[in-house]
Amino acid sequence: MELMGFFYAFITFSLLFGASLGFATIFNTASISVVERSRELATLRMIGYTNGEV
Repeated sequence: MELMGFFYAFITFSLLFGASLGFATIFNTASISVVERSRELATLRMIGYTNGEV
């Protein structure tokens, strides 16, 4: 029974670690995408495009 308790704790820790790693990956991907897109829009504005054209 003691071994089963350790097993459940290990599985819980693994699931939490996997979930946090997945969240971090999705968050980093989304934030990098937003930063790149804002840089592209700023470049278009700098070369003379209006807000409507962008």
